[in-house]
Amino acid sequence: ATVIGLVMGVLYFDTSDDLTGVNDTISLLLFSMLFLAINNALPVVLSVLPELAVVRKEVRNNWYNPATFVPAKLVIETPLLVLPPLLYLAIAGTMSGFALGDGGSRFLQVYLAIL
Repeated sequence: ATVIGLVMGVLYFDTSDDLTGVNDTISLLLFSMLFLAINNALPVVLSVLPELAVVRKEVRNNWYNPATFVPAKLVIETPLLVLPPLLYLAIAGTMSGFALGDGGSRFLQVYLAIL
């Protein structure tokens, strides 16, 4: 996310807030949402299928309950799903200028939108 954030920050550096920069801002926001959705979903999808057979066997052997496995996996993977968008937005959002302003409230709004 860091390298792509730098590339997007350089491509959309200092985008204006007036009518001429709206298209660039929308393009950057759309790319950011799509990139981060794929970036966050791909590792989860790729890790679930190989683990599924092992989890079924362990649940069948009564090693643990699925009600404990799912929250534990969610707690472990949450930082990996929350931190890359924050890092990406800190780089690309500040370089392009679309996440700056309003004392940090716009940064929070854009972060929640791309999360």
